[in-house]
Amino acid sequence: MLKKIKKLKIVSILLPLAAVCFSHQALAISCTGGTVTAGNSTNTPIGYSSCIGSISGNDVGNGTLLADLSSGVAFDEAGGWSQFMGDIVVPSNANQGTWSVNGLTSDTFVVSIKSSNNYSAYFFEDIGFTATGGTFNTFGIDTNGKGKNPFANISHMNVFERVSAVPIPGAVLLFGSAILALFGFSLKNRLRKTAV
Repeated sequence: MLKKIKKLKIVSILLPLAAVCFSHQALAISCTGGTVTAGNSTNTPIGYSSCIGSISGNDVGNGTLLADLSSGVAFDEAGGWSQFMGDIVVPSNANQGTWSVNGLTSDTFVVSIKSSNNYSAYFFEDIGFTATGGTFNTFGIDTNGKGKNPFANISHMNVFERVSAVPIPGAVLLFGSAILALFGFSLKNRLRKTAV
């Protein structure tokens, strides 16, 4: 009977943990198409370090790519992210070409390309310069779920930039405060014993 209770305790601990681990990977779809490079006037354009997509829906708005970046679901890079609100120039009604951006301040950023009903996102990390533009193509981004439109024209492009360092995870803060509390209790007991 005792062995059954121990097994039940272990299973009851592991199941919620497994559910949390697997639910975190909801957006982590390998990139199936399209490409983006980034560079500036003094650097040869470089490619992205990882990408996700094609993802059905829109890349901007509530509960979309920005939320997934900030929570770490997209690219496992939780922290301070914001949508770049400066000038982004892309050709209209094109499925490939060049893009430019004016005023990007971070060298860690994500470029998302929306094409018809789908988008893909391309992650550039610590590239050592501030991007002023690059190239893109939409091949494979929009399949409309049926594979009939694999090279659709661009709807829009967005840039999301890292704006702050990664915050200390809540578990670390909780553990640290528990250690401090134990130290405080220990110190209080010692002081009480020496006073007696």
